[in-house]
Parts: sequence; C-alpha cells; structure tokens
Amino acid sequence: TPVTATLAGRPWHPGRFSYNQTRYLVRHLHTAGLIVVAYLSGARPAEVLNLRRGCIDRDDANDMYLMSGVYFKNAVDENGNKVPAGLPRADPWVVAQPVARAVAVLERLHDEDLLFTNRIDLTRIYVQRRAGGLALNTQVATDCVHRFIEFVDELCAHHQIDPMPSDPHGQLSIGRFRRTLAWF
Repeated sequence: TPVTATLAGRPWHPGRFSYNQTRYLVRHLHTAGLIVVAYLSGARPAEVLNLRRGCIDRDDANDMYLMSGVYFKNAVDENGNKVPAGLPRADPWVVAQPVARAVAVLERLHDEDLLFTNRIDLTRIYVQRRAGGLALNTQVATDCVHRFIEFVDELCAHHQIDPMPSDPHGQLSIGRFRRTLAWF
C-alpha cells in the first residue's frame, strides 16, 4: 500500500514499510488510540485500559457517541467489599467522534476482547504478550506514551519541524490525560 499521508507537505514516511517495521508502527498506532481515548473521554486510566470491544454506541436521536465501560473507584458489592474487577458504569461517557473512530481502529488491530490487552492474538503477531493480567497497566501504558513521543519527535526531526515541547510539569503519565479534558 503506498504512503499517502503527508507531513510538512511530504509523505510522512519515505516509501514502503518492511515487515519488521509493521510491528513497531502498529504499536504506535495502538498508543495513539490510547492517547485519543484517554484525552477526549474523561475516563480514569484504569477505566480506559479496561475498555472492551463494542464499547461505543451511536445515539442517532441525540447525535452523540456513548462509551460504556467499568468503574473502579468506590466499586463495592452489596456487602461493602471492594470489587477488584470493577463494576459496569450505570451511565456511559459521552465522547467525541474522534474517540469513536479511535476505538474502531483499535478493534481492527486485534481480536481480543480488551482494547488495550496484554494478550497475543494468535492470528496477528504484532500484539505482544506481557506478564501480568489481561489489561495493560498504567506504567506500561505510560511507557508506551513515552516511546510514542520519541517516535513523533524523530518524525519532526526528519521533516525539519519543531518537536513536541517538553512538559513543564515533568514526564507525562496516562493519568494526566483525564485532567486535560476538564481543563478545556
């Protein structure tokens, strides 16, 4: 497939991708989806990382997208015991179209139930297995964001455009994306 997207008026990538580059680029696409969902949904990090396939519904009558998921804060059973797996949210998040599009892309990257999974989809080798539970944890997700920033900065350097500015508040973590939606 030819590269058709441009950056600074030139193709963003010079020519074809090798087979080995695909895994690297898919990981960045996965992280870009994570950033869009975390930034524009207002969901907490654990809520984002535990989103499942089919979490977006379109409410045509009200012209909005609804994202369903689980919550963990104050998630207790009828006896007051904490529910570590979380509980389904009674009310979905209302999200912007870019979130719905990001989720649709993520659903095409692998066949696992969780969008941000640790498990391998045996039909596609580019989703890597990691130790631990099925969902990415916040530290792994934050590490992915840092690698994505490095990737974008390398693209900027190649195209001779300004890189992302450094953050005056220190290194970015996935938890800070939730606060950005409230800010704007």
